[in-house]
Amino acid sequence: MLSIDDSHPARSEVEKISALPQAKALRISYICLLLIALLVPIAMGNLSIFNIPGFGSITYDQFDLVKKTLIEIFVLVALFFYILSLLFEGTRLRLSPVFLFLAFFLVWVSIATLTSIDPEISIFGKYRRYEGFLAFLMYALVAFLSLQLIDTKARLRLLLWMFLFSSTLVAMYGLMQALGLDPISWGSLSFESKRAFSTYGNPNMLGSFIVMPLTIAFGFALFEKHQVLKSLAWFLFYLYAIVCLVTFTRGAWLGAFIGCVSVCVMAFRCKLRPSRIDFMFAAALLLVLIAVVAISVIFGEDATNVWTRLTTALSGTGSASTRKMIANSALLSIQERPFFGWGPDTFRLVSPLFKDPAYSQAAGALSVADNAHNWPLQLASGIGIPGTVLLYLYFAGVLIHSHKNFDPELSASIDYEIPILASAVVAYLIDMFFGLSLTGTTSFLFMFCGVLAGYGCERMAGLKKGIALNGQSVIKLLIALFSSVFMALGLFHTFKTFAADFMFYQAHNAKGHVKVNLITDAITLNPYNDYYRSQAAFTQYGCFLDTLGEYNKLVIEEGRASAEKSSLFDDLQESKVLSEQMLLYAHQKTPYEFDNFVFLTSFYNTIAKEGVQDSADSAQKALTVAEQGVSLVPNGVALLMQYAIALEVNGRQDQALEIAKRAADLDTDYKPAWKKLKNISDTAGDKKMAAYAQKNLDRLE
Repeated sequence: MLSIDDSHPARSEVEKISALPQAKALRISYICLLLIALLVPIAMGNLSIFNIPGFGSITYDQFDLVKKTLIEIFVLVALFFYILSLLFEGTRLRLSPVFLFLAFFLVWVSIATLTSIDPEISIFGKYRRYEGFLAFLMYALVAFLSLQLIDTKARLRLLLWMFLFSSTLVAMYGLMQALGLDPISWGSLSFESKRAFSTYGNPNMLGSFIVMPLTIAFGFALFEKHQVLKSLAWFLFYLYAIVCLVTFTRGAWLGAFIGCVSVCVMAFRCKLRPSRIDFMFAAALLLVLIAVVAISVIFGEDATNVWTRLTTALSGTGSASTRKMIANSALLSIQERPFFGWGPDTFRLVSPLFKDPAYSQAAGALSVADNAHNWPLQLASGIGIPGTVLLYLYFAGVLIHSHKNFDPELSASIDYEIPILASAVVAYLIDMFFGLSLTGTTSFLFMFCGVLAGYGCERMAGLKKGIALNGQSVIKLLIALFSSVFMALGLFHTFKTFAADFMFYQAHNAKGHVKVNLITDAITLNPYNDYYRSQAAFTQYGCFLDTLGEYNKLVIEEGRASAEKSSLFDDLQESKVLSEQMLLYAHQKTPYEFDNFVFLTSFYNTIAKEGVQDSADSAQKALTVAEQGVSLVPNGVALLMQYAIALEVNGRQDQALEIAKRAADLDTDYKPAWKKLKNISDTAGDKKMAAYAQKNLDRLE
């Protein structure tokens, strides 16, 4: 069935077919697909192991951007050479009816992008997530190329073993981290030590990735006839299973379990009898996993204790409770805009609008959910319920299509990779009910779906080879020219985005105005990154605060009248104007970003409190911005604190006290909120409230 150009009875000849296509352009396309499988899983930007001064990393986003960049480069090049092969090498196009769902899905995402609350983010995706319209387009192209290029057993096996080789490197590095043997410097981590994260930057993301190679390795271990390859597959399955376990990611555990069960069901349908070596490896693996679980239970903390992770998931406590709150926020956002959603990849902008008041206490005052931790909910919030249904109809169609075309009696000895791939797809889709979709992982979901969609499909008639001087050849040349321009523009954008993040990383080794200038250079290269804009504005605001500090010292030493005649006063005014311009620009470009409300209100509050020129006007501006923000995000602790200050500087002490207490009560373990309540209480002369705030400050000491 994989050898689409041959009739069904001749499928035994598949083994004799070369893995690499004979047509030169088609061969380049296929190699690009192999390179995605080989390089994307292991790609990351951290270079600290080489100890190069000033080059600890090639990007600020050390994981997702690097993977996304490689995918875009290889997909664009592969698509260009595939089009050339169609035009000039007589390659025949292969179509699958299930791709209609994917086509309609892309149309829907396009409309959702146009109606988004932030079309710019919906096109390019949020920084470090990147799942905007362009990401979905890239997914579709990966699926299309897989449909066209993986049409023989030899090509599929080479692709899968390339993927397993790369996954093995990822898993080995993750195991080293779990054992405390990481040779790379990462600085402070946002999660617990001893949890493997490897080249994916987070245990949850590594867990989501590893379920696919784990399922594939298990399938090979059961179906493979060659004893050496069979033993190798079992050892790889051992490695992936252990690493999956030490990510301590419950969604990955469930996905891996369902994937393995699916493989076992297919083995049963194919009447496969496990060999003696299968039972030996399975028994040994069971003992190893029991040992790993026992060690985690005895020596692990809550986040690295398998039993605790399972019980908290079942009881809905711990991180499971915050996930439930995030899911509720997603459901509320879907209820508000069920048809086209809020726009692709806008969940970080949307989730604060529907934030549960208890979330701050559970997750921390400054926590903002940038992902629903449930891909269907994430999708429905961004592109609406119909768009999500279209995508899952595509997945269902792919699985049903491959299932219908797979004959357990006739195909088990030849095309067993097909049910294995289907099981890997199921495993990942199950995990995505609890995980985060990233381009560096979800691209493989679409790659495997493209292979499954092509199983059993016929090819259309191809164009004539070569170039003849006629009307058709002119059209061919025009299409080739258009394709080359499309590839060149796509690559230009990809390299500019990568260069911008390198510049942004360099900025974090600098300080003051030098840092501002470097971030501004990054914005020049990539003007669509809202995070760069916010950080440039915030850094400039920091420069203003430094200048203000120097100016206040001069006022103390020489008096205000003398200080206002100094050059430092002019520097202060210039810095104030520039800071306001940059903060307003960041806020106006991304008006739903919670941090921008906080930064801008804080800036105006600072001017109002310090008595800088136009302080009265700034006090009113602070109040206006804060009220706008609180009307959108009523339970944001950081913004409520700035709102309380704005009320205080505008002489509304009673309301300031009320808002400050509200901020402190949302997260009773957040010390700055109690300090702010204490200060405002002292100013207002409310001794009872001041004592209450002091009591909580003492508790947190």
